[in-house]
Amino acid sequence: MTEHDNIEYEVEEDFLSGLSASLIGTSIINQVSGEDELTKSPTDYLGALQDRIDFLKAAHEGDADLLETVGRAEREFYGELHAAFASVIGCDQSAMGLDPDQAVTYKRKIASLYNSLVRDRYANVLGLLYNHIFRRRKAIAKEMKPSVDKKDLSVSVLRRSYRNFDDVVIIHLLDEVIDGVVDEHMSMDDFLQLVGIADGDSVDGIFYAETMEGLDVDDPFGFYVGPILDDPNMRCSLESELATKLTAVFERK
Repeated sequence: MTEHDNIEYEVEEDFLSGLSASLIGTSIINQVSGEDELTKSPTDYLGALQDRIDFLKAAHEGDADLLETVGRAEREFYGELHAAFASVIGCDQSAMGLDPDQAVTYKRKIASLYNSLVRDRYANVLGLLYNHIFRRRKAIAKEMKPSVDKKDLSVSVLRRSYRNFDDVVIIHLLDEVIDGVVDEHMSMDDFLQLVGIADGDSVDGIFYAETMEGLDVDDPFGFYVGPILDDPNMRCSLESELATKLTAVFERK
């Protein structure tokens, strides 16, 4: 049993008719293209599909016809998924540095894009914002201080709780701080460095960075965090969790 066994679909029919037309295939494409509503923890449909593919290949190792059918459907679907990612990023497929002839690496990189842009996007955006704000909190607070009314009741409450006034400024104006970070139009080099820090140099983070590095994306940080911050419900949840993470490390009185 795996975490994906509760996701049901007609295996034989799906592989014969093409995975992109199947329920699970359509669900994956919709997640990538943004047709599905954003959630904090999207269902890992691609992981479920790959689990089933791997199971079928292992269970029917001696059935050449079935293996050919499954393999062909798998290759075609990953190609369609590649095209969907290219469309979302706004580039030609050839510009993404993904080689279908290198089957194992190709699938792993597509899966990493799925994890980075779909499955783990909310958590990654939270990590990116946390790391960026925490690393630059003194400079951010210096810029924002003139707009803080020290007599404001909420500011007074925060000042009684936190030793550093810079931290008070960050929490009090967190909404504006987030907007300011996004408006910075971070360079690709800075963004890739931040991805590595936030993602702990994980396999997904490295593959995503490799893919993005060769693309002509004007505002990589805005591209990545935009879909989360543009959704009012997701933004509200993100700000709440970000405040919790920041206040957990700010020095209290």
